[in-house]
Amino acid sequence: MNSDITRIPFGSIIKMLPRALHYKNDIVLLSGIGSPVGFKYPFKLDGAFIGVLKKGHLIVNINLQQYEIRAGEMFFCSPGDILQYVSGEVEDGSSLALSMDFLLGLNLSLKLRDLITNMIVTNDAPIISLPDAAMREITSLFQLIANNVTTHSSYQRDILKSLCVSYIYIIAKIFGECVEHLPVKRDAVSQRNKEVFLRFMELLDQFHQKERSVAFYADQLFVTPKYLSSMVKKVSGESASEWINRYVILEAKSLLMHSDKSIQEIAYALNFPNPSFFGKYFKHYAGMTPGEYKEL
Repeated sequence: MNSDITRIPFGSIIKMLPRALHYKNDIVLLSGIGSPVGFKYPFKLDGAFIGVLKKGHLIVNINLQQYEIRAGEMFFCSPGDILQYVSGEVEDGSSLALSMDFLLGLNLSLKLRDLITNMIVTNDAPIISLPDAAMREITSLFQLIANNVTTHSSYQRDILKSLCVSYIYIIAKIFGECVEHLPVKRDAVSQRNKEVFLRFMELLDQFHQKERSVAFYADQLFVTPKYLSSMVKKVSGESASEWINRYVILEAKSLLMHSDKSIQEIAYALNFPNPSFFGKYFKHYAGMTPGEYKEL
């Protein structure tokens, strides 16, 4: 895997796709026709990408391997995958991209996390042929998401979260019916590593408010920190520390935006020694101070 491939911040995809609908920097939707020439150079998107091609024909590179996508097919790119448009045209289709922060905030079930892990470790580019009924179901939900992206209300974020969860579960249902028949990656991840990764994610969900040390999670899993970091990177493309920081920042953002706690109270709730340390940590990973984020 080429480490020099550009990683594009999720918000930048909005500038790359000026016709796309979007909700803040969390959801991007694109439908209609055309050639996605904005993706002619390989890049890594900091989020998940789901494309559905109703009519047309595309050649794309995913993780530096070339794939053909035909009418009636859906493809899924996990966070960190390398995506590049090669040729072809979309005569009718839709795509949904979700930021990593938004995905982590959806509270998906552990069963679904297991399936998503299979998506990550099974095949470089899961491409699935959609039955007509599934295509209609996905198209209908996509339109509902699009409608609510453009309809502002005090419930907008909650509605979009619920619709995106439904969208993901329907795709998971379809993918689950096909996953056993997909070829595995050449560098297939062992079942043991998948199990450790899933257990790490469970522990992270449970303890991220108090524990930010890779060593803590390694101790819980009876492995060394070095092994845990290597294994998580191999399975997901992200290191253990990156996953920990994502969860902590997501929790901090949620508390800043949706609670009555002061910044000082949030700092102590997340087990930071003082508000100053929390402020520096938050600015490093979020690009702004807690106070600036709270004013958004």
